[in-house]
Amino acid sequence: LIPQNLITASGDDLTFIAFGHVYPDYDALELSLPLINAENPDFVIFLGDSLITPSHEDWQIFKTFIGQIGAPVYLVPGNHDIYENGSEGGYFLERFSDTLFTNFTIDENEFIILNSVTDKQGVYDISDEQVEFIESIYGKENKNKFIFMHHCLFYNYDNQFCNSREFFKENNWNEKIVPIIKDETIAVFVGDTGLNEPY
Repeated sequence: LIPQNLITASGDDLTFIAFGHVYPDYDALELSLPLINAENPDFVIFLGDSLITPSHEDWQIFKTFIGQIGAPVYLVPGNHDIYENGSEGGYFLERFSDTLFTNFTIDENEFIILNSVTDKQGVYDISDEQVEFIESIYGKENKNKFIFMHHCLFYNYDNQFCNSREFFKENNWNEKIVPIIKDETIAVFVGDTGLNEPY
């Protein structure tokens, strides 16, 4: 549970709360609901792996929790949410979103949701389509920019907060994404706990 407070151009506070990898501890999520609502956030974002599997039953369980949140809720797709038993994102798209990556703006703040799950199970990266999407956002006016994704793609064995599994060695984050985002990004939020906690 990470509340973030920003000041908008009009001088108003903007608050959002980010959660990472809430399954399988829905008890902790349930206990967090009063704390979330007490913060009165502008939005709440879940950073992926909100479900154990993307089944109808698991979506119904998760929806009972997010239905108690008194703010807009955004979901970052995690591998358990969109690609389990060959579902390839269908449940996620049908039940919560019409796209696997998107952005939204609140005053001068740009919030970017990326999909780090590829169509190959166990391979995580940002697609070329999303690279173009990021370029189009960063080519516009200079707003505060925040990125949300599930996997920690900025792989580094020496980074205790980043997942140290071998399949994070090869991705396009440092080569293609960092040159675009490095000067205008306030923070990158990731949600996959993997082998090391906390993120």
